[in-house]
Amino acid sequence: MRCPPPWPLLKLMFLSAVFPAVLVAGEPEKAPEKKPASRPVSPTRRIQKLSYDFKAAGKKMEYGLFVPSTYQDEANKEKKYPLVVALHGLGSNPQQILRYRGLVQLAEKYGYIVVAPMGYNSKGWYGVFGQRSRFSRPSNLGELSEKDVMNVLKLTTKAYRVNPKRIYLMGHSMGGGGTLYLGMKYPKQWAGLAPIAPAIFSSTRGLEKIRTCRSSSCREPGTGSSAPRGPAGGSGR
Repeated sequence: MRCPPPWPLLKLMFLSAVFPAVLVAGEPEKAPEKKPASRPVSPTRRIQKLSYDFKAAGKKMEYGLFVPSTYQDEANKEKKYPLVVALHGLGSNPQQILRYRGLVQLAEKYGYIVVAPMGYNSKGWYGVFGQRSRFSRPSNLGELSEKDVMNVLKLTTKAYRVNPKRIYLMGHSMGGGGTLYLGMKYPKQWAGLAPIAPAIFSSTRGLEKIRTCRSSSCREPGTGSSAPRGPAGGSGR
């Protein structure tokens, strides 16, 4: 005949079976965890690397673009945005100038679109040294570099709601020289110029063209005829 387990052992078996269940049943219900608020994406991370078919060069051409976050807001669907065209320096590229400290951060803050052309390659000079040269590779490097800038400008104004009265041109070093050159050649196009430490090798007397465009008319590049001034009234704003 088997003897029942002693009382202390029965008590221990009972507590080991019941006590965990009591603990589980007695635990207060946890409040659902709050998801941390999503942080806005850094302006630098929203810089785009794009390309287009540059037919005159027979190749795809890179350019960089930044669009402020407010562009997509429903409240701004009719708004036209100012545009800054940024020209990189010698040996640089569109991605580098768009990452200059504060550039896209300020563009985000004040609501500017910024586009940076390649200028055909890292040493195209945007046409500063003329359209063709036997020392250039290809020989029409200056022509292609200049065309690339104007192509990218046209692409951007077609793709986005750009205010035609607020298109600005800026550049650093080689890009600063390109800013002055293209500013003088297309004075009706720009609401303002911002050359930064510009590399220039010729007279800046052509800047007088920009002043002329503040009057009732200005001259088209390469012609002797006058044309109505641009919507911005020329550079200097």
